[in-house]
Amino acid sequence: MAGVSAQGGTFTFDSTTAYIVALSVESKVAEVVDMTTSAHPVDSIQMVPTGARSGGGFSVDYLASGSFDATATIGQVKQLSFACAGYSVSKWAVHESSSTQLKVGDLVRGTMKFRLTDYQG
Repeated sequence: MAGVSAQGGTFTFDSTTAYIVALSVESKVAEVVDMTTSAHPVDSIQMVPTGARSGGGFSVDYLASGSFDATATIGQVKQLSFACAGYSVSKWAVHESSSTQLKVGDLVRGTMKFRLTDYQG
């Protein structure tokens, strides 16, 4: 996403929208299978790539209003959309986890983690 700025960007999950403070993108992970047999030396391990890749995801630091509940959608599969000046993307994702900071006189701050999926619930 070279040339894209998160400044002024928003994300939406399950029709809840918040402002992006920071966005981390995790690449897909290569799947491997343990093919170690009794014929291999005791201290060796034979990990073989399957050619498949799984996952990939986003971690979003956000600012939101006081009514924002970051835990309400944990475990749900929905469209996750990101939008900023001149760029937008939408993917199916599972809401994995959330952390929230609440301070007197401040907006709701936190982090939400999403795992990409092809499953559409």
